[in-house]
Amino acid sequence: MKPSTHARRAAAGLVAVLLFAAPGVAKAGGTVRMTEAGRRGAGLAAGPAGLGVSAKAPLAGHLALQATALGRGGTSEAGYRRGGFAVGADLLYRMPALADLGWGLLAWNLGGGLALGAGRPGTDAEAHAYGLGMSAVAGLELDLRPVPVDLALELRPSFGLPPDFDWDPLALEAHARFWW
Repeated sequence: MKPSTHARRAAAGLVAVLLFAAPGVAKAGGTVRMTEAGRRGAGLAAGPAGLGVSAKAPLAGHLALQATALGRGGTSEAGYRRGGFAVGADLLYRMPALADLGWGLLAWNLGGGLALGAGRPGTDAEAHAYGLGMSAVAGLELDLRPVPVDLALELRPSFGLPPDFDWDPLALEAHARFWW
């Protein structure tokens, strides 16, 4: 499956921001993020498998666990099937913040995860009723102030494990979460 022009442009923009904004790490590196305060975040997610819910929780040090449940999808992504649902979990390493904008904090993370998807029989002649996929994650997030909300866009190069060997190098996923 070939990624759309919009997906390729968005992925290229995310990579450019991560590469060219890296010098801002030194200035904003000591800023505390809302995800480091022992809070939990929950909200909405959108990705190749469809729309759903997203949750994120900080772990020890710079690690965070992110979980998503998406359904009634659009395109098929590695591990996801059209017309079905997918659940996934990612282990993320929260990198130092890129910039403190005053009204928000621009931050990023790297990691990887697994997804398990199930589809409706007959929705894709070549797809099995289930699928397991792996993804790498490079995410850009904006932690808003004073409202405890974060907005995230992730580039998720993904591939399916046997019996399907799908490959989606430019998969994107977006999150909007409220923190408490």
